[in-house]
Amino acid sequence: MKKKILCLSLATVMSLGMATSAFARVGSGDVNSDGNLTANDSSMILQYVLDNTYSGSETETFDLYEANYDGSLIEGSYNDQITANDAAMVLQDNLFKETALYMDVTLGQGDTAVTFTDTIDGTETVQEYVDNIMGGNFDAQLEASVDKFNVFMDNVVFSGVSGNETSIRTDLGWSKFENAVSDCITDQDAFNALKIGDTRFTTAQELKDYYATVKQAFAPTISSDAIRSTKDKFVAITGSDYVTLTGDGTTITLDQLFDMVAENNLQAYDTVTINDLRDTFGDHIVISAVSNTGVENTMTIEFARR
Repeated sequence: MKKKILCLSLATVMSLGMATSAFARVGSGDVNSDGNLTANDSSMILQYVLDNTYSGSETETFDLYEANYDGSLIEGSYNDQITANDAAMVLQDNLFKETALYMDVTLGQGDTAVTFTDTIDGTETVQEYVDNIMGGNFDAQLEASVDKFNVFMDNVVFSGVSGNETSIRTDLGWSKFENAVSDCITDQDAFNALKIGDTRFTTAQELKDYYATVKQAFAPTISSDAIRSTKDKFVAITGSDYVTLTGDGTTITLDQLFDMVAENNLQAYDTVTINDLRDTFGDHIVISAVSNTGVENTMTIEFARR
């Protein structure tokens, strides 16, 4: 049975190509909205693949928003790619419960990129997810990320009203950073311990220790008002284009990102779940930081079922 399902998927994809809609998220597969994942959902998705004008029947609606079950994208776009593979996966999960939702976090680009891949159910808090990354099972990826962290810190440069640029590694640069984020500091001693100076990390354990100190310095008790008051001070020394986030094809500038964090209370990372982040930013997220020296650092977050 499984082989027949996969063959059907491959044959239909090859013969029909792809159909698109307006969203790029991992759908639930429950396209008839009856609260269950059934063979009927699979059949309706396949009907849409055969005829992308299909919108259900008089007695049964077809929710295209939930049809992108595998979370795939058309190359070069952020539109859904609804194919027979979505129908096949829905049927497979109905019969065998075989697929899982994956979260891939990639640091960098090209041959030197480092990817952390884990299965999730979406109810994990942000803290639980990152704690898991730091918990020992991803030490190889962390070791490969050590120099990326050093290079990133090398290129954190702040501007002043005079136009002069100051590295975060200098006393003056760190002072500017502290002033900008002062409303969000929850433990001053821990924050002081974060001062990077000329330190260069060499091991995964050093990254883990630094992460533990960050959690002390910026606890999840930070208020949304503190995030709002930090925005103007931080953007003043970095510029609004220093960090951009692209979520499902929509670009969000740094000042807009501060507003979204405050509005959705996303700084409460001990209670905010992965699904909360997906609802806010989408299933295909690219975060880019471009320093005043022109060096770009990227982090890509992708959700897909496989």
